[in-house]
Amino acid sequence: MDELIRDYLRAAGKRRPLLPMRMPGRAAAAMRAGANLLTTGATAGRTWEEFLAEWRNHGQGVRA
Repeated sequence: MDELIRDYLRAAGKRRPLLPMRMPGRAAAAMRAGANLLTTGATAGRTWEEFLAEWRNHGQGVRA
């Protein structure tokens, strides 16, 4: 999750301190174990990096 947040902050041109925080519970444990990821290698749509690039290029990443 921290990698996603760092990518977002970089795309938005923001600098914020990040504090490590472990989310409790079975759902968070499943996400940490990768249960929310595709295992077949198939993708449906765009990647997080593609989304951020499009978002940044359309002016969404620049805020006053």
